[in-house]
Amino acid sequence: METRICNSCRNNFPIEDFDIEFYKKIPSPPPKTCPRCRFRSRLAFRNERFYYKRACNLCKKNMISVHDPAHTPNVYCNACWWSDRWDPLQYGRDFNFSKPFFPQYQALLRDVPKLAMQNDNSTGSENCEYTYDFAYGKNTYLVIGSWHAQDCMYGFQINFVKDCIDNYILNDSQLMYQSILCEHSYSCQECMYCHECSDCTFGFDLKDCQDCILSAGLRHKRYHIFNKPYSKEDFIQKKKELALDLWSSRERLRKEFEIFSLRTIPIARLLAYIAGSRKISGTPKIAILLMIFLAR
Repeated sequence: METRICNSCRNNFPIEDFDIEFYKKIPSPPPKTCPRCRFRSRLAFRNERFYYKRACNLCKKNMISVHDPAHTPNVYCNACWWSDRWDPLQYGRDFNFSKPFFPQYQALLRDVPKLAMQNDNSTGSENCEYTYDFAYGKNTYLVIGSWHAQDCMYGFQINFVKDCIDNYILNDSQLMYQSILCEHSYSCQECMYCHECSDCTFGFDLKDCQDCILSAGLRHKRYHIFNKPYSKEDFIQKKKELALDLWSSRERLRKEFEIFSLRTIPIARLLAYIAGSRKISGTPKIAILLMIFLAR
């Protein structure tokens, strides 16, 4: 095994013997940066969340783009890029075998016009200019990797949804707020791994539940708080006492619920979340890292 200093972060990182053998077979020199910094470089190649106002280099109209004008000179709006007003073959060039590949590819990548935004605004979508990797939506803002979203803001991979704000991975849902990995749900807030639920707040791993607050692991339940059943009248009174409309109350309850859910169903936080599968197992360490990421 060989240990090197990363040229980017200056931390030590190992290069295993089998990696060295692999680099010899390619052939390729060993990396000069650590795996984490290499991963960051790959992520930097795809910009999803930083947008720029600039003019289309073909029609000269103002537009929104993921390409920084200071670094990417030739960018076309969606209408121009998909049109027949330019010929991509005119940027073709001979490959020089006496020179390295990547500098030549970089020059080609720099010169060929880029697509301003990867969405179908004004064709398949309406009023969805500030979206990326997006299709078939309406009145949507800062939503990424999604389609069939209407009247939504701040989401990632939310599909067939309406009136949702600040969510991560939703399907077939409406009126959702700050929830993660939920589907077929309605009017839920700060829920995670919930399926076919409605009017739930602070829920974890709920299935077919209604009017549940600060509850975890319940099935086919209604009027529960901290997994304790209440009558409808007592539930309404207790809900008022929780003051969910105050941010200070939500901050306090969020911390209490994190401890409660871990004590209630700890196995869900230690192993991979798998449903409807046979002979499948997950790596606990990877699953824990995923849970930490999603909880942020």
